[in-house]
Amino acid sequence: MLTRRVRRVMVAAAAIGFVSTAPADARPLDDELARLLSGNPEIRAAANEWRASRKRIDQAESAYMPSVTVTGDKGYENIDNPARRLDPGENSSLTREKVTLEMRYNLFDGYASDAGFEIATADATLARLNLRAVRQRVIFEGLSVYWRVRQLNRQLEILERQLAAIQRQTDLQRQLVDQGTGLAIDSLLAEGRLQNTTNERITLQTELVNAEAEYERIFGEPPDYRSMTAPPVVRDRLPPDLQTAIDRALGQNPNIEAASIQIDRARESQRQAESGWYPELNLVGTANWENNVDATPGIRRDLSVVLRGTWQVFDGFATDSASQAAGYQKSAAQDRNLQTHRAIEETVKRAWNTLRLNRDAIQTGRRLLEITEEAVAARRELVEAGRETQLVLLDTEIELFLRQRQLIAFETQARLSAYQLLLAIGELTPDRVGMTAYVFPEDDKTLQ
Repeated sequence: MLTRRVRRVMVAAAAIGFVSTAPADARPLDDELARLLSGNPEIRAAANEWRASRKRIDQAESAYMPSVTVTGDKGYENIDNPARRLDPGENSSLTREKVTLEMRYNLFDGYASDAGFEIATADATLARLNLRAVRQRVIFEGLSVYWRVRQLNRQLEILERQLAAIQRQTDLQRQLVDQGTGLAIDSLLAEGRLQNTTNERITLQTELVNAEAEYERIFGEPPDYRSMTAPPVVRDRLPPDLQTAIDRALGQNPNIEAASIQIDRARESQRQAESGWYPELNLVGTANWENNVDATPGIRRDLSVVLRGTWQVFDGFATDSASQAAGYQKSAAQDRNLQTHRAIEETVKRAWNTLRLNRDAIQTGRRLLEITEEAVAARRELVEAGRETQLVLLDTEIELFLRQRQLIAFETQARLSAYQLLLAIGELTPDRVGMTAYVFPEDDKTLQ
């Protein structure tokens, strides 16, 4: 009895895809994900934003370098002023030429340059963290839609078998009625079951079409069911308990780190705003060459190196207002940081509980499948003995098909909840889902 039960469960499991075999030319999931990570436009956009932010660091560093400016002019100049009218009594009419070279080096600007550099560095870090978050989210979306279309396709195959079984029984009932050995009510009941299953197929086909559209949006091409392989199991990569999951999330989730960086950035923005309270000191060197300029005939050359200071003693309280606004922004960043911690912790708890419940659902679903398989066998024996009707056997077989579809759904939800937990922790990286050989195309390998 036990051997027959085990055999039945293995047959049922194989029928719904627990034992999966891919064709020799199958395209593994990691190849699909590799194409997704390298070709997804959202990832490419985030990567380009990160590259742009690194260039803005170089731009901010320019504040520490001297600036060199060359100005020049040449043209007709006519000057009529009191001195010219007094002696020699006529306007000055000359062709002027002038070239000025100025080198300016900032010595102090109220720490605005330092703050600007730190802000640019913070922005680059935020862009890097955003790229990490986008990659993990896209991986989750890819895995989710991959599992979903695979689940719906397998469920549709089972539903087609269910529809074929009901169709056979419906045809049999019609034949019995035509022969005068069957009841018309049984034929009508079989017809009703056929229509119900047909409606279920339409609903499932609609879900599959929508899932295929999402798959094509994410992967850039429609799914190839012949080459689909089972996504990897990540059970050994999951945290052992809820508290460990929360601790890992608070330490590794890119959104947590980004919220902390936002506080630092707001602090530097406040320091930059307060730079208006300080004087600005510049070392300025000027070399000037001019000819026939300002009614002075001939060539003039002059050279100067000066320390030039500028202090705006009143700006209409603009600096005060900017400083206060930056202070509020810093407080807002601190509040958002607290909210982010709470939200991430809640997400981890939800994912953990969902994973635990889905695992329980799988065990329950397997037990129900086993019971229903035995019930079908028992009903079939009763029908063969003439102690039960074909319609009752059909209802039991319909329940078996339902249990098979439910178990596929439970299995899918358990896998997705495991991916959701890794995403909440911040560990849904290529190596976590079996892509050990994948290397990101970006130069900065720390982004992996």
